[in-house]
Amino acid sequence: MTKQSRGRLPYDSLRTVFNPHLELHATRLTVLCALIFGMITSRSVVLYTLVSHVALPGSFDVKFKRLKRFMQFNLPDTLIASLVLRLLPRGKHWLIVDRTHWTLGKTNINVLLLSVVWQRFSLPLLWAVFPKSGNSSQLERTTLLERLLPLVPKGDTLGLMGDREFIGAIWFKFLRQHKIEICIRLKSDTRVNGIKVQGCFCKMEINEIRYWHQAMKLYGVKMRVMATRCLDGSMLYLAYQGRHQEGLRHYAQRWQCENLHQSLKGRGFNLEDSHLTDPARVSTLLGVVSLAFIWCCLTGAWRSVKEPLKALKHGYNQKSIFRYGLDLLQEAILHPQSAARRRLSTLAQLFDP
Repeated sequence: MTKQSRGRLPYDSLRTVFNPHLELHATRLTVLCALIFGMITSRSVVLYTLVSHVALPGSFDVKFKRLKRFMQFNLPDTLIASLVLRLLPRGKHWLIVDRTHWTLGKTNINVLLLSVVWQRFSLPLLWAVFPKSGNSSQLERTTLLERLLPLVPKGDTLGLMGDREFIGAIWFKFLRQHKIEICIRLKSDTRVNGIKVQGCFCKMEINEIRYWHQAMKLYGVKMRVMATRCLDGSMLYLAYQGRHQEGLRHYAQRWQCENLHQSLKGRGFNLEDSHLTDPARVSTLLGVVSLAFIWCCLTGAWRSVKEPLKALKHGYNQKSIFRYGLDLLQEAILHPQSAARRRLSTLAQLFDP
């Protein structure tokens, strides 16, 4: 492939946008952009599948070796977080800490993921990959957040949501020390003011909400505590700050990380089909697929303004913002003569508001 033909590759527009913000060597940046395009067109993260979908010079075997070499490269630690924070409006941002686990053969892959609420999704910021099963430790969580804090624009504030796994004295004191608002679900045996929280809220009806007017001490800090009985009969105990209505509303947004997981997995790029097991390589793969996911979301939001999504009878949109953007990008990349291809440069600029 000549230099002239290489200059006309479809991902040049994306490479031009990324170049000032991603501190990558030109060759690695080219492979990164090619992988993003390949994941969108193939809806897969399997390297062997992606070879046929990347516009790189060389034979099949040469391209396959090139993709495998890229996965051995560690992407800059805060690359995705820096990019996403530039895209968000200034103000308060709600973070979601979550953990996902899958098994490849006899190897356990545990991903501790920090994302930020965006529309009906959450956008990935930072993660840590561990070759183990089981819950995360308080040290692993605090280390993850310490990587993010220097990147937060001055004047912006943070809140954090998490499930019952994300509790503990070191963790809560760390969040309070850094003025991060807490909205975290509690275990039924969590002690508040020395009493198990389940003993503070007894005989509750479905959808009933109770809360303490005064802050109570748990895990070494003072927090508001509330409870509600869910439709399935289970109890939800919540540690929060501010008013109880706001606490419930914020915690409801935690489920947006499930939309993120579904998009990275079965409803989008089939992340669990990857056969990578080395934590460093899995982390690099997560970086690439996160950029593809973010681009799809930005494209879907842009497209929905020009071509609003239709709501079905049940009230939900026909497609998610992510899927709406994924379909348009796939059309633009696969069909050079389409109207969507002519928009490709505009769609790439969505990364640079």
